[in-house]
Amino acid sequence: MNKGKVLVIAYRFPPQGGGGVQRTLKFVRYLNHYGWDSVVHTVKNPYWPLRDETLLGEVPDHVRVYRTCTFEFERLQQTVSRWINHKSDQADRSSGGGGIQPDEHCAGGGGVMRRARRLLEKYVLMPDPQIAWLPGAFARTLAIARREKIDLIYTSSPPNSLQVLGLLLKKTLKKPWVVDFRDPWTEGVRRKLAYINNSGRRRIEESLEHAIARNADHFIVNTLSNQK
Repeated sequence: MNKGKVLVIAYRFPPQGGGGVQRTLKFVRYLNHYGWDSVVHTVKNPYWPLRDETLLGEVPDHVRVYRTCTFEFERLQQTVSRWINHKSDQADRSSGGGGIQPDEHCAGGGGVMRRARRLLEKYVLMPDPQIAWLPGAFARTLAIARREKIDLIYTSSPPNSLQVLGLLLKKTLKKPWVVDFRDPWTEGVRRKLAYINNSGRRRIEESLEHAIARNADHFIVNTLSNQK
């Protein structure tokens, strides 16, 4: 039997750990038994606190995994905050201990960075900070799709920016596209918090979600939505 080839695009994939990894990993592991070979494209340098190297052992040997670098704003915030705190500690020691106390310079340096990141995420990085992966990932995915001669595109979210990537790939490659929503998007509880005093963001994300709904060939969801 000739097998089809599915291009699996997921931001959360081993050696990242946590619940968001498991479903995609199991699809990749078992799709071969149902007539589909998997090719995976994921991020190379994610900022993610959960890591489980043992999950790499569950990825079948025949599955090729491509990894593309991204820019993570949370990592930038952490780096700058550490640098500010280090400089503040040096100043504190040189002044004989009468300088800025740790809780003060954390609030001043790290606090400013956190506020700046939150503003950036709320008003610029839509639908999520991982949209920074999209330009490089789009170009790399086109090359992968042509090299591997894929038959089907599969995108998993969150982060929801991967569905925007999937929409661009669907328009470009003209291949069937399966959208997997592990969590709801605009109807999600956490997402609704981002729309408070930010109706423009809601309109943009709803427009993206509707475009994805119109263009996807199939959906996989695990949460019922009241949205019509």
